[in-house]
This record gives sequence, C-alpha cells and structure tokens, in this order.
Amino acid sequence: MAQELFQEKNVGEDTQTITVLEGLRELGGSTYSVRQNIEARLTVESAPEEADSVDLLNVPLDSRTMVLYGGVNSDGRHRFKISHDVDIGLMVGLEMNEDGSLHIFPPAYHGSDGTEFVIITASELDGAKSGYAIRADNYGAVREQLEPKQYGDEPEGLGISKYKAEDLEKAGGFKIGVLTAKEVETHDGWLELVEGDSKLLGMYIAMAKQNGVFPGAVAEGEQSSDGKGMAFFVKIGETGYAITPLSISAASSDAVGRGGFKDNGSFLRAHQPT
Repeated sequence: MAQELFQEKNVGEDTQTITVLEGLRELGGSTYSVRQNIEARLTVESAPEEADSVDLLNVPLDSRTMVLYGGVNSDGRHRFKISHDVDIGLMVGLEMNEDGSLHIFPPAYHGSDGTEFVIITASELDGAKSGYAIRADNYGAVREQLEPKQYGDEPEGLGISKYKAEDLEKAGGFKIGVLTAKEVETHDGWLELVEGDSKLLGMYIAMAKQNGVFPGAVAEGEQSSDGKGMAFFVKIGETGYAITPLSISAASSDAVGRGGFKDNGSFLRAHQPT
C-alpha cells in the first residue's frame, strides 16, 4: 500500500499541492492494524533479542485501523465506527480539516463495514466523570433508559432522574478516557481494537502492568489498585463526517483516535512540499 495521495487546491493563480505520504517505510511498504501492532509489542517483550534493536514499547505505533465519525444518529447522539482495513485509495483528494482529519461524505460512513458505536455524554448520566460509548447493536437496550425522567410533585418537588453510569456499564457501555486495568479487560472499544481477542488483550494488559503503564498497580492476586493507563480516546462532539487514524501511544499505551493525519500517530503524513 506504499503510495502517495495528492490533493490540489487553487490558491490565486497557483495550484497548491498537499502530499500525503506513507511514513512507515521500514515496514516494507505495508501497514499494520492495531491488533498486529499489539502482537508485535508482545513479541518484542518476550523475545527482545529478535526485535532488531527497535524499541516498540517506547514509540507510538501507527496503524491502518481508522476511526470514522458519522455525525449524529436519529436521537441526536454522536456516533463513530472503527474499521481495521480502510481502502487507502479512497482518501485521494479528500479535504483535510483543521484538526488533521479528512472530510468524508455520509455514504462513505454508512457504507463502511466497521463496528459502530454511539456516544453518551457525561451530562446525560448519573455518576459519570467522563463520556461513554456503547456498541450500536447494544444501544437499543438502553435507549429508553437514557431519557431523563421527572419525579416529584410540582412545583417544589420536581426533579430529574438520570440513567446511572454503573448501569450503563453493566449493559455494555464503556468509558472514554483513562482506564484501570480491570476496566480495559471488558472494554468494548479495546476489544474491538484487538478484533475480539480477549486473550490477546489480557496478555497485553499483563505486559502493560509489568512496564508501569498502570501507576500503582499491584501483582496479580493481590488487592486491586486504581492505577490508570491504556486510555481510550475518541472525539466526543464530532458533528461532521470525518476519518482519522488510530494509534497506540508510547509509555501509557493509550488508544488514540482523535488525532489527525498531521500527527505522529498516523502512517499517512500530510505536509506542504517546499
């Protein structure tokens, strides 16, 4: 998939060309999914002599896994998809947004076979300190509960009851932000990134603990701690249709899907030729 993508804009009498280049030439012209990157990190950890001196544990890992943002659903809630194999050729000529994401049209989003998620903001929930997301195929089971309920007698006793964050988690909802190791284990966002392989995710969490990703985390079998790492980041308020790369950061092993093609966490690079 080694290629150059070109987007031309007319600036006065001149034509300005923005070139997007594949940045991981050391991979032999290929690009890896998040799952493959996690497998590579585990391999390096277990057999460092085979790592060819590349410290994969301490560099951000690019991936071909993409986050597609799809505006809002019929309830006015933001949504996104995670796709592991977006056709890079489809990005040719796409307009780049200020944040580095690429603008896509609704048919591209709806036609994607990626797994879809719906975002529930912290303000909609009782006891939430961050936004949440839930798989679209689980959303129908909580849709009515998410609507605020009035209680009490008017005018003095009238109040609003919200759906509890802990109940949303039991129904499959997951936090957007920093996580404990226990939260990562059942996190549908992270599970999607490893393509449903809970065993692989468990092995990666164990490695992350050993490498200090969860500050204060304790040994297996001891009392659990509240050390947090391996965050899951997506844009909570993206109102348009856009696509952005998803990468795994160094050190804290965060899954970052809110950057852009200008950032270090994308195998496609956008730059202005000189």
